[in-house]
Amino acid sequence: MEKNIDSGKCLTIKPDSLNSKEVSNLLKEYHISKILAVFRNRYSKSGNLIHETNESTIYRQIIINDSYKANELAKLLLKAKGVKEAYIETPIQFNSLWTPNDANYSGQWYLNASYSPVADIRAAQAWDINTGRSDVIIAVCDGGVDYTHSDLDPGDRTRVIAGYDSGDDDNDPMDDLPDHSSLSYAGHGTHVAGIIGARTNNSINTSGIMWNCKIMPVKMVRSGSVKLPFIGTIWDFSTTAFPSDVADAIDYAVNNGANVINLSYGFNSMGFPINEVILRVPLLYSAISNAYNQNVVVVAAMGNEYQAGNPIEYPAAFGNEVIAVGASTETLTRWSESNTGPHIDVSAPGTNILSTNRGGGVITHSGTSMATPVVSGIAGLIISQGKDHSFNLTNDDVRHILELTADDMGSSGFDQETGYGKVNAFSALTLINNPNTVVHGNSLSGTSVLITTLNPWIYSGENRWNLSEGSYYSVDEYQITKHINFAIPFCSIPKVWIRDRECISLSFANPNVGFPWAEISNVTTTGFDVRYAVYYVRYNYLGQTINNWVPSTIANSKIEYTAVGVPNIAATTGPITGYYLVCSSGTSYSISNVPPGHTITWSSGSYLTRVSPQGSNPCTFTSNGNGSSYIGATISSDCGPAFQLTNLTVWAGKFESTVVSGTAAVCPNSLYTYTAQVPGGHSSSYSYSWTYPSGWSNYGQVQNAINLKSPQYSMTYGPVRVAISNSCGTSGYSGITVYPRSGCGGYFSIYPNPASDNVTINMDNNSSAVTTVDADLSNVDIANENVIKSTNFTIRIYNSQGTLISTKIRSGLSFDIPLINMRDGTYIIEVSDGKNISRQQLIVKHN
Repeated sequence: MEKNIDSGKCLTIKPDSLNSKEVSNLLKEYHISKILAVFRNRYSKSGNLIHETNESTIYRQIIINDSYKANELAKLLLKAKGVKEAYIETPIQFNSLWTPNDANYSGQWYLNASYSPVADIRAAQAWDINTGRSDVIIAVCDGGVDYTHSDLDPGDRTRVIAGYDSGDDDNDPMDDLPDHSSLSYAGHGTHVAGIIGARTNNSINTSGIMWNCKIMPVKMVRSGSVKLPFIGTIWDFSTTAFPSDVADAIDYAVNNGANVINLSYGFNSMGFPINEVILRVPLLYSAISNAYNQNVVVVAAMGNEYQAGNPIEYPAAFGNEVIAVGASTETLTRWSESNTGPHIDVSAPGTNILSTNRGGGVITHSGTSMATPVVSGIAGLIISQGKDHSFNLTNDDVRHILELTADDMGSSGFDQETGYGKVNAFSALTLINNPNTVVHGNSLSGTSVLITTLNPWIYSGENRWNLSEGSYYSVDEYQITKHINFAIPFCSIPKVWIRDRECISLSFANPNVGFPWAEISNVTTTGFDVRYAVYYVRYNYLGQTINNWVPSTIANSKIEYTAVGVPNIAATTGPITGYYLVCSSGTSYSISNVPPGHTITWSSGSYLTRVSPQGSNPCTFTSNGNGSSYIGATISSDCGPAFQLTNLTVWAGKFESTVVSGTAAVCPNSLYTYTAQVPGGHSSSYSYSWTYPSGWSNYGQVQNAINLKSPQYSMTYGPVRVAISNSCGTSGYSGITVYPRSGCGGYFSIYPNPASDNVTINMDNNSSAVTTVDADLSNVDIANENVIKSTNFTIRIYNSQGTLISTKIRSGLSFDIPLINMRDGTYIIEVSDGKNISRQQLIVKHN
């Protein structure tokens, strides 16, 4: 059901609690008083949901004794809005994926066969790198595990930990099925568990691939009678399981910390109508998809029916969420019974596999059921190695490592017979062992090109990317390409793959399953090219407008990747450090973090001479002239090409003529700042000698800058120059020439400047303001020969941000302005007579 009908918050619900009167009334009409969640382990003992997921579908079980009414109710529910599927659950008859073998063979050739070294998994060599960790949990979802077997558990359940029986719905996953049928799963799970993690170095029985892992037994085959309404079924319950029990078993493993789930079983149509198989798939796929999205490695058997028509078996055929495993032989060939197909990932030894037997001792079996735990065990070693080195491996990383390090069994690369080849534990661990390291990276967007418009575009992505399955029209297909550079280059070409689940990208396939995809090419030591697709979907098959990007807009599309190799650690050295100035006496330069075994080759620009031996660290250079130059270096080793460090810019010798910046066109009675542009910036060891026109006032020097005030009267002009002394000597004088600026508009002076408590403003009696404000000479004082005005002047004071902070009205030729309440800083004084405006800078500095 859809989540808007049933929130899934409770283990058991009554029909009245559903948000659909139609469904609720149907259930009550058939006297259904309660319905139960399929994934029961997600709920607490009180029945409340404790393991949330993002699934949009809620799966429920309805118990009804009358099979006729059950069929009738299922048909009616299918017609109800919001009900995605409704069907009578039929038990799956498991195809036991081993073949009984009475051969008298006691060796575990698949671990390390001296007589057939190309066919084994090179376990002994792998164990020199890693034997597994005790915090890695591998779930065996099967017919139960004999946890009393001394080669699986020491007797305290520290190795075969607590588990679950989804078939009988209890907490006892003991391997206790009847074994009267050759197809029974009796003993099957115990044999699988021993392949993965039999206790090693305990002087008894067999060795497991994982020495120290924990095995989580999850029994999904019923020990008692088959569930209602199928009383009297012809199926032997030791060979069958309900889809809901299988899904619940997988879900339990996920919710209880399993790192790997081993599924040594498979099912196909078995003569049932095809719709029955299709109806089973969504429930199981939901559980497996959830496991994949929770970063669990799911490993499943391809099946043993090649000679019987080579049918597609589930769950191996579920796609990239599952690692599908075929069986290989002691001669490194495909086992004749092992199924094939485009969904196969890898092969593993699966014939004459010796492992633990229910009730004690050991037994030999063959089949893809035996090959699957070989891969699960190696996956556990890979996860352990990743944890030891803090590599943060995902389940996609584990799958790609298995594929990339597999031994080809036929044609080079992938084939539908054997996948990427036979797994190799030693090669897998070597890939992620010293000196190699694992680097994760990501990159958004890229260069987009519209390739075509599809009519139709068929999407079957299980509602991934918020798009329902179906046919869509007027769909623009965009190709996204880009080159991705590694943050640190590698010594040789690394192995690179995408972390599928974390990517936002699609393939160019039509139909498209919606699974993230990208094509990696042109891998070099510094980066790689990538190519993928995004789509703009306009209409569905009903003609309804969609207008949405899938999986995202071009800008938000994303590639997550893993690169594995030896990093060129020369790229982590440096930078070059040392003083900016080089004199004839010499200056030393150093490079930090130079790895052992790496060689430094120094270089330099004009006016410099290296006096230390090549390769020294530190290295001394002297000047042989004056001017700008640089110090350079490359770091080289046996690891790939030399790495060029960023050059350090320096100055050789004394400074030459220096550029002075500042105002050239000046006004009277104004403050200006002039700055010497020192190569490399000011240093406290430098000294500056300034010259400036007569009558100008020095208002102080700050480092390489000087503050000068031009005179109010008898304005003089000329050069403002500076000579700079450094430890190499003194430069000649150079600078800037100041000259009068037109339109200064000044008609007042301020004194003092800087000022503290008061400032005096003196009006210039020769200014246009004074002589044009009033033509009436009645206000003229002839005796003083000065124009005395009764005109009011408006004085405005602005702070350095241009904010008006004070306005005052004054008259006369001279007046005081109090500054006692103003903070230290730079201000602008503006004087206006209503027709003319003049401004000057004022510095307030209280004692």
